[in-house]
Amino acid sequence: MNAGNNPVVIYGTGNAGRAAYEIYAQYNVVAFCTSCPSEGENTLYGLPIISPAEIPSDAIVYIASMYAHEISCTLRKLGIVTYKDVTPTIKSLFTFGVNRSYFSSSFLDKNKTNINYVRELLSDDTSKSVFDSVIGYRRTLDPFILKPSDFPQYCHPALHYVPCSNVVIGGAYDGDTIEILREAYKHKIFIHAFEPDSFNFCRLFNKFKGDVDIKMYAFGLWREIDVLQFFSSEAPSQCTFKKHAKDNSMMNVTAMPLDAILPSTKVDMVTLDIEGAETEALLGMSKIISTHRPSLAVSVYHLPDDLWRIPTLLSSLCPDYNFYLGHHSFSVFDTVFYASPKWR
Repeated sequence: MNAGNNPVVIYGTGNAGRAAYEIYAQYNVVAFCTSCPSEGENTLYGLPIISPAEIPSDAIVYIASMYAHEISCTLRKLGIVTYKDVTPTIKSLFTFGVNRSYFSSSFLDKNKTNINYVRELLSDDTSKSVFDSVIGYRRTLDPFILKPSDFPQYCHPALHYVPCSNVVIGGAYDGDTIEILREAYKHKIFIHAFEPDSFNFCRLFNKFKGDVDIKMYAFGLWREIDVLQFFSSEAPSQCTFKKHAKDNSMMNVTAMPLDAILPSTKVDMVTLDIEGAETEALLGMSKIISTHRPSLAVSVYHLPDDLWRIPTLLSSLCPDYNFYLGHHSFSVFDTVFYASPKWR
């Protein structure tokens, strides 16, 4: 949505709104907007701060806020439909930014065959609707289009949650996924938790040390034994892997294939949220997948083509599985591809 000669209003006066102004100042920005103005704060960068009701009827609204969905609902109630969520495009908000290909219609058009293939892989209409909403958001930057799932992340109801399961968590962060899965299983499970970020691993270890049902590993998952560079951040969405990069701001971490780590363990479920390393990690557990047929919950949003590249890979690794898609936020993040064996 190009501004052209229309006035532009930036909805957001916090860090995101200020960063958006730095990017879009060359457009005809006439005001900032907020639903909760601070007392005595009437201007920003010399421009007026207005309420949603004061937005000009011919304006294009650039939403710069982590509450983009709620804002889009507010705008629609006011009859304003010329808006877009620019938050994911603001590089300063994310350590490496969101790759602009995410929101490139030409990139999506170029991959139309792959996109259609994955859509047809999905086993139910709900998953297809979620898939369509994610693609639609990437084309329009309209968060109103998104259809977040009504079940917790990593916990699709079609997956098998049986007692005494061996569960692998790739990207355990500070243990949030451990708690989610323990609630989903409601039975005793044994967890193998992988977290290569040293800061997060310390938090994980301190939280669960002494828990006999959790084994923690301070390294990552990959296709082969390798040393990768990893950017560390307290925020999970701001971490990333790079192979053989020469970047002094990144730490070296060891990564290994799950097939080598757990060669004789019957793995029942795997979750992966490992900052773009999902494809390599899946290739490193191909023997476990073919032998033990675990349920899988794999993040498919870190790289622009993950949404179709990872499902296509899993369709070859898991030919007799059912496939589902869940989306667990009102942004480009937290899309998860679920694979459930048809028989075990």
